[in-house]
Amino acid sequence: MILKSLARIYAEAFMGILEPGQYAEALEDLSTFAGLYHGEPRIRLLLGNPAIPENEKKEMLAAIAERARLLEKSRNFVLLLYDSGRLEYISDITEIFEQLVRDFEGRAIAHVTSAVSLSDNQVERLRENLAGQFNKVIEINVDIDPSLIGGMVVRVGDKVIDSTITNTLNTLKEALI
Repeated sequence: MILKSLARIYAEAFMGILEPGQYAEALEDLSTFAGLYHGEPRIRLLLGNPAIPENEKKEMLAAIAERARLLEKSRNFVLLLYDSGRLEYISDITEIFEQLVRDFEGRAIAHVTSAVSLSDNQVERLRENLAGQFNKVIEINVDIDPSLIGGMVVRVGDKVIDSTITNTLNTLKEALI
Protein backbone atom coordinates (compact mmCIF):
# COMPACT_ATOMS: atom_id res chain seq x y z
CA MET A 1 0.00 0.00 0.00
CA ILE A 2 2.83 2.39 0.84
CA LEU A 3 4.48 1.64 -2.49
CA LYS A 4 1.29 2.49 -4.42
CA SER A 5 0.86 5.67 -2.37
CA LEU A 6 4.45 6.67 -3.07
CA ALA A 7 4.08 5.84 -6.77
CA ARG A 8 0.86 7.91 -6.91
CA ILE A 9 2.65 10.94 -5.43
CA TYR A 10 5.34 10.77 -8.09
CA ALA A 11 2.86 10.06 -10.91
CA GLU A 12 0.66 12.99 -9.88
CA ALA A 13 3.68 15.30 -9.60
CA PHE A 14 4.84 14.26 -13.07
CA MET A 15 1.38 14.84 -14.49
CA GLY A 16 1.37 18.26 -12.85
CA ILE A 17 4.42 19.47 -14.79
CA LEU A 18 3.04 18.34 -18.16
CA GLU A 19 0.61 19.98 -20.52
CA PRO A 20 -2.42 17.76 -21.28
CA GLY A 21 -1.22 17.41 -24.87
CA GLN A 22 1.99 15.80 -23.59
CA TYR A 23 0.34 13.05 -21.54
CA ALA A 24 0.31 10.37 -24.26
CA GLU A 25 3.93 10.95 -25.27
CA ALA A 26 5.05 11.12 -21.63
CA LEU A 27 3.26 7.84 -20.92
CA GLU A 28 5.04 6.26 -23.87
CA ASP A 29 8.33 7.69 -22.53
CA LEU A 30 7.82 6.21 -19.07
CA SER A 31 6.76 2.85 -20.52
CA THR A 32 9.80 2.79 -22.79
CA PHE A 33 12.20 3.70 -20.00
CA ALA A 34 10.60 1.25 -17.54
CA GLY A 35 11.00 -1.49 -20.16
CA LEU A 36 14.65 -0.61 -20.66
CA TYR A 37 15.35 -0.33 -16.94
CA HIS A 38 13.72 -3.62 -15.98
CA GLY A 39 14.57 -5.44 -19.19
CA GLU A 40 18.27 -4.68 -19.29
CA PRO A 41 20.08 -5.94 -16.15
CA ARG A 42 23.30 -4.13 -17.11
CA ILE A 43 21.64 -0.76 -16.51
CA ARG A 44 20.72 -1.71 -12.95
CA LEU A 45 24.18 -3.22 -12.37
CA LEU A 46 25.92 -0.04 -13.53
CA LEU A 47 23.63 2.19 -11.47
CA GLY A 48 24.22 0.04 -8.40
CA ASN A 49 27.99 -0.10 -8.82
CA PRO A 50 29.60 2.00 -6.07
CA ALA A 51 32.83 2.28 -8.10
CA ILE A 52 31.10 4.44 -10.71
CA PRO A 53 30.82 8.11 -9.71
CA GLU A 54 27.29 9.51 -9.39
CA ASN A 55 27.81 12.10 -12.11
CA GLU A 56 28.76 9.32 -14.59
CA LYS A 57 25.65 7.35 -13.64
CA LYS A 58 23.49 10.40 -14.26
CA GLU A 59 25.23 11.03 -17.59
CA MET A 60 24.54 7.41 -18.53
CA LEU A 61 20.85 7.79 -17.62
CA ALA A 62 20.63 11.03 -19.59
CA ALA A 63 22.27 9.32 -22.60
CA ILE A 64 19.80 6.42 -22.40
CA ALA A 65 16.91 8.87 -22.21
CA GLU A 66 18.35 10.81 -25.15
CA ARG A 67 18.72 7.68 -27.29
CA ALA A 68 15.18 6.66 -26.37
CA ARG A 69 14.06 10.15 -27.52
CA LEU A 70 12.29 10.97 -24.27
CA LEU A 71 10.72 14.38 -23.81
CA GLU A 72 12.94 16.72 -21.82
CA LYS A 73 10.43 16.62 -18.95
CA SER A 74 10.41 12.83 -19.03
CA ARG A 75 14.21 12.72 -18.99
CA ASN A 76 14.32 15.14 -16.06
CA PHE A 77 11.69 13.06 -14.25
CA VAL A 78 13.78 9.90 -14.68
CA LEU A 79 16.81 11.75 -13.29
CA LEU A 80 14.72 12.99 -10.37
CA LEU A 81 13.63 9.42 -9.64
CA TYR A 82 17.27 8.33 -9.69
CA ASP A 83 18.35 11.20 -7.42
CA SER A 84 15.62 10.38 -4.93
CA GLY A 85 16.37 6.64 -4.95
CA ARG A 86 13.00 5.80 -6.53
CA LEU A 87 14.00 4.65 -10.01
CA GLU A 88 13.29 1.02 -9.11
CA TYR A 89 9.60 2.01 -8.82
CA ILE A 90 9.41 3.32 -12.40
CA SER A 91 6.98 0.55 -13.46
CA ASP A 92 4.59 1.25 -10.57
CA ILE A 93 4.77 4.98 -11.23
CA THR A 94 4.11 4.37 -14.93
CA GLU A 95 1.09 2.18 -14.15
CA ILE A 96 -0.45 4.85 -11.93
CA PHE A 97 0.42 7.60 -14.41
CA GLU A 98 -1.42 5.59 -17.07
CA GLN A 99 -4.48 5.38 -14.77
CA LEU A 100 -4.34 9.14 -14.20
CA VAL A 101 -4.16 9.79 -17.94
CA ARG A 102 -7.12 7.46 -18.56
CA ASP A 103 -9.10 9.25 -15.84
CA PHE A 104 -8.25 12.63 -17.37
CA GLU A 105 -9.38 11.40 -20.79
CA GLY A 106 -12.59 9.90 -19.39
CA ARG A 107 -11.57 6.32 -20.13
CA ALA A 108 -11.44 3.22 -17.94
CA ILE A 109 -10.57 -0.45 -18.30
CA ALA A 110 -13.02 -3.06 -17.08
CA HIS A 111 -11.45 -6.40 -16.21
CA VAL A 112 -14.22 -8.96 -16.58
CA THR A 113 -13.90 -12.52 -15.36
CA SER A 114 -16.76 -14.67 -16.60
CA ALA A 115 -17.70 -18.30 -16.09
CA VAL A 116 -18.31 -18.65 -19.84
CA SER A 117 -17.24 -16.90 -23.00
CA LEU A 118 -19.21 -13.71 -23.74
CA SER A 119 -20.63 -12.96 -27.16
CA ASP A 120 -19.75 -9.71 -28.91
CA ASN A 121 -23.31 -8.52 -28.23
CA GLN A 122 -22.97 -9.27 -24.50
CA VAL A 123 -19.63 -7.47 -24.33
CA GLU A 124 -21.09 -4.44 -26.10
CA ARG A 125 -24.15 -4.33 -23.77
CA LEU A 126 -21.83 -4.64 -20.76
CA ARG A 127 -19.63 -1.83 -22.14
CA GLU A 128 -22.68 0.43 -22.57
CA ASN A 129 -23.96 -0.40 -19.08
CA LEU A 130 -20.57 0.29 -17.47
CA ALA A 131 -20.09 3.47 -19.52
CA GLY A 132 -23.37 4.78 -18.12
CA GLN A 133 -22.55 3.67 -14.61
CA PHE A 134 -19.02 5.12 -14.55
CA ASN A 135 -19.57 7.96 -17.02
CA LYS A 136 -16.46 6.94 -18.95
CA VAL A 137 -15.53 5.28 -22.21
CA ILE A 138 -14.95 1.66 -21.23
CA GLU A 139 -12.42 -0.79 -22.66
CA ILE A 140 -13.20 -4.38 -21.69
CA ASN A 141 -10.73 -7.20 -21.07
CA VAL A 142 -12.41 -10.59 -20.62
CA ASP A 143 -10.97 -13.65 -18.90
CA ILE A 144 -12.75 -16.98 -18.51
CA ASP A 145 -12.82 -18.82 -15.17
CA PRO A 146 -15.15 -21.86 -15.18
CA SER A 147 -14.79 -22.17 -11.40
CA LEU A 148 -17.19 -19.23 -11.05
CA ILE A 149 -20.05 -21.59 -12.00
CA GLY A 150 -22.00 -18.73 -13.58
CA GLY A 151 -22.09 -14.95 -13.73
CA MET A 152 -19.10 -12.60 -13.76
CA VAL A 153 -16.83 -10.38 -11.71
CA VAL A 154 -16.21 -6.88 -13.10
CA ARG A 155 -13.34 -4.71 -11.86
CA VAL A 156 -13.15 -1.07 -12.90
CA GLY A 157 -10.40 0.72 -11.02
CA ASP A 158 -10.92 -0.11 -7.38
CA LYS A 159 -14.62 -0.96 -7.81
CA VAL A 160 -15.66 -4.63 -7.92
CA ILE A 161 -19.05 -5.90 -9.06
CA ASP A 162 -19.42 -9.58 -8.22
CA SER A 163 -22.51 -11.14 -9.79
CA THR A 164 -21.27 -14.72 -9.77
CA ILE A 165 -23.33 -17.66 -8.63
CA THR A 166 -20.44 -18.53 -6.30
CA ASN A 167 -20.76 -15.14 -4.59
CA THR A 168 -24.55 -15.47 -4.36
CA LEU A 169 -24.24 -18.94 -2.79
CA ASN A 170 -21.61 -17.68 -0.31
CA THR A 171 -23.84 -14.74 0.63
CA LEU A 172 -26.79 -17.11 1.21
CA LYS A 173 -24.57 -19.44 3.23
CA GLU A 174 -23.44 -16.58 5.49
CA ALA A 175 -27.02 -15.40 5.94
CA LEU A 176 -28.14 -18.87 6.99
CA ILE A 177 -25.31 -19.44 9.46
